[in-house]
Amino acid sequence: METVLTSRQIDQLVALGGKFLRTASTKSEIMELLVGLGYSDPEHRHGWDLYIEMLCCMRAIAKVPATTIRTTDQLAALTEIDKFDEPAFRRSTAALNRLHPEQRAYIFGDGLSAKSGPESVGSVQTFLDRYAALRDGTDPARAETREADRAAAATLESRHIVNPEIEKRLRGLIEAVKQAAPARAPAATTTSEEAFQNAAKVFDAWLRDWRTTASAGLNRRDYRIMLGISRRRTSQEPEPAPAPAPQPPASNAK
Repeated sequence: METVLTSRQIDQLVALGGKFLRTASTKSEIMELLVGLGYSDPEHRHGWDLYIEMLCCMRAIAKVPATTIRTTDQLAALTEIDKFDEPAFRRSTAALNRLHPEQRAYIFGDGLSAKSGPESVGSVQTFLDRYAALRDGTDPARAETREADRAAAATLESRHIVNPEIEKRLRGLIEAVKQAAPARAPAATTTSEEAFQNAAKVFDAWLRDWRTTASAGLNRRDYRIMLGISRRRTSQEPEPAPAPAPQPPASNAK
């Protein structure tokens, strides 16, 4: 009888696969070590393709509109955007709060904060729009604070948080993410559970191969945690208990 992956196994596969691929995409030092174990850029892209295909089949079965990122280039762009907002927002808030509190309120006062995944696109675009308004004086409501606004923008630039070059690159990434996914050939029938299971099993085999390889070849615990092949210990976890004293064998008497 052919094995069928359960919903719990699928959820775990989605989570572990996304963690492994994203870490390899964003951590060059880990990617270099994986390459030393036989991993490669073509293999990495192949993994993304298998992962995306599995998610597309999943959405089709659930009848969810295909609005998430599909292509490898879009996923790479989203990953870079997602990396930017959290440290950039923290650094900007710290600098502006001390030197330009009014401009900090202009950028972050309505609750603008770092987001994860596709939501990070909106937060980064809003941040860039407000930075550009401070720099260029394009907000008519701030005609009386233009000099102070330009000084705040210059502070962000001096800290290498954002500048026209960084802004241009990020806006290019945002446009890449926003592009419609390439048209797919129309399927003769609606994606079936069988097709989804097949896609999931192919990705599962790929992921098991490279998780096993990484587990055997990488010794640094922090790298293993980032790849999802080891888990982080929590403060609540007790120290390993001493081995229990031997117990007498249970009686077989009925």
